[in-house]
Amino acid sequence: PKKTKPLRFARMLRGSQGAYSGRVSPHAAWGASTRVAPRRPRLSPATRERKAARSPQPRRGVMPRHIVVFLTVFMLNPSHQQYSKMWLQLEDLFKAVEGIVLDPQLADILAIVKGARNGFTYGAKIRFPHALVMVFLFRSGTLREKLKLVSKATFQHARNLATFATIYKTALLFLRNASPEGKESSPHTFIAGLIGGYMVFGRGIQSSVNQQIVIYVFARVVLALARLSVQKGGAIPREFRDRVTNNAWPVFAALSWASVMWLYRWQPETLQPSLKSSMKYMYGLTHLVFTVHKGVSPSLDSNHWDSFRTLLLQNK
Repeated sequence: PKKTKPLRFARMLRGSQGAYSGRVSPHAAWGASTRVAPRRPRLSPATRERKAARSPQPRRGVMPRHIVVFLTVFMLNPSHQQYSKMWLQLEDLFKAVEGIVLDPQLADILAIVKGARNGFTYGAKIRFPHALVMVFLFRSGTLREKLKLVSKATFQHARNLATFATIYKTALLFLRNASPEGKESSPHTFIAGLIGGYMVFGRGIQSSVNQQIVIYVFARVVLALARLSVQKGGAIPREFRDRVTNNAWPVFAALSWASVMWLYRWQPETLQPSLKSSMKYMYGLTHLVFTVHKGVSPSLDSNHWDSFRTLLLQNK
């Protein structure tokens, strides 16, 4: 049969549905008697300009009248004048605090406060993105539990750095004032760092955050001592200095990876849990034979797959 256009079919239905004003929707071809409001007449550009000229334009840059009245009443009311007096007192207090902060005699004490502040800020900036990524990628649990772990690790890192900065700068100030010369010497920094490191990172149960901080510092210290040994006047003789400088880093990198892979293969319990989980994800538990049999899942990562999806698209 010949297909009828929806609009033509709608016009055919008008006689059976009764007379009414308005247009018929094209969707009435499907049996619906939908009325559509008549279209508004289009205005000419000249008519639009006349209507825009008659409409009131908002005044820009002028404060509304009711706000002006409110501010006037608020400032003239005696009960509200107390707030202005309180604000003036706060300004005097701020000026007094500013004078204390800029006092040269209190510079050493305020340096300790600033060091604690910077230590807390730096610890929060460093730990928050790292903890956020690691927790949401490799930890299971609800959103609340993950956010709690992130906030706990961030606060612990920031608190430890702030505490260490406070203890270190306090001990350094005490040692400098106790010395006969009244100046800072080389042993003072070593002793102050020794005291702060023991009190903050050496006592009590060691958390993963403390271990990561200490290991990070230790790695940088080893690299700095290696550079110091090849400098002029270092522990390495002059005739071997160039040879050590050119070959030290390749040997160091190769021995580091050889050692960590041997430990992961034969002594995995000695590694840090985060390092062990990362290596398990990439290399699998190498003391187990890999399997591709479906139904066997011996808690492996890179050594186990049962389909194309678990081989390339998804880990498990």
